[in-house]
Amino acid sequence: MNLSIPKIDARISDYTETVVRSFFERHQEEKILLVQRTSHLTKYYIFTQYLIDIGALDECHNAERTILANSISDFFGVKALVEAASLGGALTLVRNLLERLINLRYIHKKFPEYADTFYYHAEFEQYLMYERDRANGEVIIDEPLITRITQRYHEIKHLYEKKRSWYQVPLARDLNYQKINGKTRKVTVGDLARYTELSFEYERIYSLLSKVSHGQAVTKNMVIADGNFTSTPVYDSPHISVTCGFALEYFSKTVQSILERIGRNDFNDYSKWLVHEAMIKEYLK
Repeated sequence: MNLSIPKIDARISDYTETVVRSFFERHQEEKILLVQRTSHLTKYYIFTQYLIDIGALDECHNAERTILANSISDFFGVKALVEAASLGGALTLVRNLLERLINLRYIHKKFPEYADTFYYHAEFEQYLMYERDRANGEVIIDEPLITRITQRYHEIKHLYEKKRSWYQVPLARDLNYQKINGKTRKVTVGDLARYTELSFEYERIYSLLSKVSHGQAVTKNMVIADGNFTSTPVYDSPHISVTCGFALEYFSKTVQSILERIGRNDFNDYSKWLVHEAMIKEYLK
């Protein structure tokens, strides 16, 4: 006998309440432990917010601000995802943290020239977007803005190649790549990592995290957790400490690179001490 929609809905509501209550009661202790395991991430996150609040980072270049802002978001995301037992999601953000660190290290190789190149790339991309919209007859911006972004494009276009990363031109030059048919060989984040002496992190860690981010077949491990259809939650695994440790290492090195450049050795030393304490007490046990 077929059931009416109200009857089905009532049964599903009861079932959902049972599943959620059972899940919460079963994993409440594990969730508390996860929050405790991310306490060092919380402390470093608060330390970074303190630096911002007291103006210690006011001397940052806009490129550094952009990288730092995105890194803060990813770092907090790692903390939140680990606490939610979503280890796969956390690893994806760890990969982002490493990539931002690699970019920042390259920027500091020739500062502020490369910082400007990084920051202006958004304006370069803005003009290319306008070009695509114009070709499709979908331009929605007004004439003064078109004039401004067009003028800006012609001022900075020599810094970039279309459909390539912001570092394509300077890194190809640094690596002495020769132009063939007017273009240089496409450089990769791997080239960037090797040039910035982060090849170990890239070759041994970044590639692994890329597989997790792009190639992991999670559908076979899908479950209902907290009322959501999600991958199998991870509450107790050595990979939790590894993930938190990597996140803290890459994020702290990003912060430390900026502190070193602006001459705040006091906070730089404290940052290193904070990370050392976390690694010894929690993530390298």
